Amino acid sequence: MAAAELNKLLETVVAAAKKAEGGDAAEQGRALDGLKALRKQPVNTKLLSETQAGRRVKALAKHPVKQLAAAAAEVVAAWKELVRKEVDSGAASGAAAASLATSAAGSSKGGAALPRAASQSTVGQADELGSQPASQQTVGGGGSSGAPPAAAAGPPLDLSGLARTGDNIRDKCRQNLAQAFHQAVLEGVAGDPLVCGVAVENELFNQNGGVTAAYKAKFRQLHFNLKDAANPDLRRKVLSGEVAPDVLLDLPAEELASDAKKEENARIREKKLFDAAPSSAKQATTDQFQCGKCKQRKCTYYQMQTRSADEPMTTFVSW
Repeated sequence: MAAAELNKLLETVVAAAKKAEGGDAAEQGRALDGLKALRKQPVNTKLLSETQAGRRVKALAKHPVKQLAAAAAEVVAAWKELVRKEVDSGAASGAAAASLATSAAGSSKGGAALPRAASQSTVGQADELGSQPASQQTVGGGGSSGAPPAAAAGPPLDLSGLARTGDNIRDKCRQNLAQAFHQAVLEGVAGDPLVCGVAVENELFNQNGGVTAAYKAKFRQLHFNLKDAANPDLRRKVLSGEVAPDVLLDLPAEELASDAKKEENARIREKKLFDAAPSSAKQATTDQFQCGKCKQRKCTYYQMQTRSADEPMTTFVSW
């Protein structure tokens, strides 16, 4: 269903529900029929965000007519379930794609061989990425400051066998990645953290054309999530070869995050779609808009950011 069609159906339901407050049985029936139709709509996150439909229907869950309130609550519950399935489906598709890509890479290379060493970077020396404060690092699933939970203590990793490039930044990145994978070894995963750290850094270098700004930003994101004590699955999958280095670098931020972070993101997303009803937004009176039906100009309106921050706000007008 297109946004315009959903908005039209919503407007019909809201108008009928308002008239039903006065005891109009016909309007109550019309509102109930509209809510039943809304419940069957295959909405998604994008559509709900564009139309604010979740918030508008949730407001009807407080309708004085209990039957209407219950029907509205059922619509909200059904839409929340669709949103959860959409998120779960996206994560499952990403995991399946990662697994498929890893298998394909292994088959084409005849095994999980370490990628060819990249040439030494000729980029001028800069600050070492490994010494960046945690507050500057990017967390998968959204920008956030603060260090992740500390990993469990264990015997230190012997870095004497680490393949080095001679570039201070690259070698520091390899050390930090190897340390993160060493934590997976301490957690019982079989693998060589030195080889894995070199492979990931090598792919990072190749994909970003050297020690560029993109290289540094991606390293911070990967390192933060790989060393997160609450994110053992990511370390395990990479160290065991389930997720190849090139696939790891292509994973979206949401899939790099820990399960706890994913759940937190899902709660925030759901709250944004269904809570904070538009009626709480500040409204103003104007005559700059004209109703297409009654031609009246006196109206109230409010604005809300429903899309990305670099796009204009959406104006909602009521007569």
